[in-house]
Amino acid sequence: MKRIFLFILILTASFAQNSEIDVRLEVPDRSALKELQRAGLMIDNYNRNTGELFGVIDERSLPTLRLMGYPIEVLPETDARAHAALRKEPSGYPTISDFNTFMAQVVEDHPTLATLDTFGWSQGGRPLLMIKISDNVATNESEPEFCYISTMHGDEPPGTIFLMWFIDSLTDNYGTDPRVTRMVDSCEIFINFLLNPDGYVAQRRRLDSGTDMNRNFPVPDGTRGEEGTFNTDQETRAILDWFKSRNISFTINFHTGALVANYPWDYDAVRAPDDSLYKFICVNYSSRNDPMFYHSGFPSGITNGYDWYEVDGSMQDWTYWTFGDLHITVELSAYKCPPFSSLDTLWEHNYDAYCAEIEVVLNHGVHGDITDSLTGDPVGAMIVFDDPHRQKYSDPDNGYYHRILLEGDYELTFSAPGYRDKTADVHVPDSGLARLDVQLSSVELVFIYSSDFEADNGGLITIDFPCNEDWEWGEPSRGIIEAHSGEKVWGTILDSEYHDSSQSRLFLQDIALPDADSLTLSFWQWFSFQGMSSGEFHDGGNIKLWLSTGDSVILAPNPDYSETMSEWNRLIPYQEAYAGLSPAMWWHLVKVDLNTWRGQTVDISWDFGSSSVNTQVGWFIDDVAISYPDTSSIIISSGEQRPENIALTAFPNPFNSAVTISVGEGLRPSRVEIFD
Repeated sequence: MKRIFLFILILTASFAQNSEIDVRLEVPDRSALKELQRAGLMIDNYNRNTGELFGVIDERSLPTLRLMGYPIEVLPETDARAHAALRKEPSGYPTISDFNTFMAQVVEDHPTLATLDTFGWSQGGRPLLMIKISDNVATNESEPEFCYISTMHGDEPPGTIFLMWFIDSLTDNYGTDPRVTRMVDSCEIFINFLLNPDGYVAQRRRLDSGTDMNRNFPVPDGTRGEEGTFNTDQETRAILDWFKSRNISFTINFHTGALVANYPWDYDAVRAPDDSLYKFICVNYSSRNDPMFYHSGFPSGITNGYDWYEVDGSMQDWTYWTFGDLHITVELSAYKCPPFSSLDTLWEHNYDAYCAEIEVVLNHGVHGDITDSLTGDPVGAMIVFDDPHRQKYSDPDNGYYHRILLEGDYELTFSAPGYRDKTADVHVPDSGLARLDVQLSSVELVFIYSSDFEADNGGLITIDFPCNEDWEWGEPSRGIIEAHSGEKVWGTILDSEYHDSSQSRLFLQDIALPDADSLTLSFWQWFSFQGMSSGEFHDGGNIKLWLSTGDSVILAPNPDYSETMSEWNRLIPYQEAYAGLSPAMWWHLVKVDLNTWRGQTVDISWDFGSSSVNTQVGWFIDDVAISYPDTSSIIISSGEQRPENIALTAFPNPFNSAVTISVGEGLRPSRVEIFD
């Protein structure tokens, strides 16, 4: 591997004063961690076997930490840059100017392989840079997208250096190294080498605002992160917006302060739907790094995030929950900023793993193109793998989708607005990508009702009960960042948690259902209710249909209800309902079959109830519609004369992958071929 240094290593950065102090504590058990975090401690590492805890505290909060009574040791300065500055010697770590010069030089030297994008700005006015490396870099190709990110904590810079060296390797070795060439030819690789440039300059963990960025992302259950607000800093918002503009399959973000590969969830003990897959991709990294695999203190050098210590508001949790982007955090070194002279050895421990993680997207899973069956145009669709717990989206610009999966048989359901759902089975091999291209048939929908709640509240009304009515229309400002579309939604209290003893009914009235086939209610939802307590779920909601007689029917949605409400629910006791945390990622589509009631005028309600104690973020709905497909026929005939007899013959019969239907008689019948 050839590495060229395009920045000057002898320059010493002028670092700002840092008020953060590294500390070591001993705690009796992990129950103390939340209390310490509320006191301002930012945890770097925790050993649950010994109770040893390492973290960072602002010096102004140190007296508060001492008052908690735990043995605290203030650690000496270990940042190699600070030691070099005290000796009036160069640290070897580049300046921000060196970084920017390096990136610009890469693009200038390799214009067909690399492009550079400024996707945002730090609070200190520094650019947030993302480089893309691909063989056709100016084109959005039908290829998997991979992302590396580093140093969201400014006092953890080794990952930044390694990603610069990795960029160097990819661009300089392309065309000569078969491994590098395959990665660049087959994958679109995105690299942000420095997510917190202000923190890097100041030698501190946090953003300029004082926020710990890896506690600033919205928590999947809708609660606020450890930074204490529901607001996201501009660096956080910038990277979230960037993820929203891409279709990333796999992301790794790099930290230091420990030696381990860490996977979601960080915020909850419940295992992620992809728990087995996460263990596989983490071991794929750690097994190529001997110190991590054998000497990290973690079995096989990996850990579930929550098992290690709880983090509310981490980047890996949010991108996985929101975009279906598999995302892990790799801690590269127990020393947060080791001497620059030690990085060569550390890099040798990691280079193979850097390559191997990109190769995961090329060697494991399923991919393909989703297109319109008539026009061949790309379709942006949602793909559900086996169940609502695992979703992915295709790129609307080229229709391409990709998902890492372990070997096995999977059922994939493809859906997109204006198209009929399609389900297909696929076998994912032990090595290599299964190819499954899908054509979706468009359908013209006739809308009986439709509202995105932007111009008005959609005509929905609330009902007064003796207890709290919580449904509100407007802009959400708690838990979730934004509506599913536009800015406005219906939700059970938009700026705080729902009430205890809530009795909340949201009504859509006087819907005249035509005598048509495939009548469907659809809407997007996101919810987070109180979790299980005493073996039961007390808070939750369901959807009902009301007849002119005043009778109601609990509708059967897809995805279906998860639990039965306890007797303590004040509106829907003992009824099937959505409960706990949303069973699918973030906003997800719900469909309800209304065919049973066609030809009738009905009301539809969203019923939410809670018990008298404990609340959570609530239930949000958006983009509600009731529709059916337009199945009117188009008949082409000669004059007024229509054929008296039509002969239909299907062969072979039975058939497997295709059937041919002949229409007409004689020597030249018309034929239609139908596949799958």
